[in-house]
Amino acid sequence: MSIKYDLYRSMLLNGREDSARYIPRPVSSGNRTLTEIADSISDSNTFTRSDVVGVLAALIAEITNDLKCGRRIHITGLGTFGVSLTTKTPVFGGATTHGGNVRLSRIHFRPSPDLFKTVGNVRFYRTHTYHADPDDADTRLEHIREEVAANGYVTCSEVMLLNHCSRKTAWSDLNELVEAEVLRSYGTGSTRFYSGTTWDPNVNMPTEVMENV
Repeated sequence: MSIKYDLYRSMLLNGREDSARYIPRPVSSGNRTLTEIADSISDSNTFTRSDVVGVLAALIAEITNDLKCGRRIHITGLGTFGVSLTTKTPVFGGATTHGGNVRLSRIHFRPSPDLFKTVGNVRFYRTHTYHADPDDADTRLEHIREEVAANGYVTCSEVMLLNHCSRKTAWSDLNELVEAEVLRSYGTGSTRFYSGTTWDPNVNMPTEVMENV
């Protein structure tokens, strides 16, 4: 097992090119669906594919219900799930506010130490990927359209990784597609994601809406 990465120029010190700082970012090796994971588990165990799908679906439902009840969920070997809240309008000076002004801010996942250690115990190797040219907007936009077509939605952080560009460039490209009515924006702040204009936000709403970059 290995994780691919490429180097991305983060910043210039004193505006000098020879002082540019580069940071590693992971290069995606693809996505896996619940069904594909169920197939892998079934192939390596005596459980049928239907059994595995049913258990995973039940687990997701239990986690969802517990989060909606304000509980934290700790799964040994995996990590802890929880939520944080914010208000739609600011509250100052110790004033109180009603429940209608409160909304979900984030769904958090904190990996367990064992998971973090195990995932980190792999080889990392560099692969040269596409780096966004400031003047190559057409290619960047095409990459975003392809990602949405393949996975149903995309976040700003995913666009940064996809095109190896800055957050400012990613936001600009996404807003351009929204203005062109190619994509629609759902959610607010760090939970914002983008999908096609015909996508129903009440069906298969993505849970990977937290930005980790």
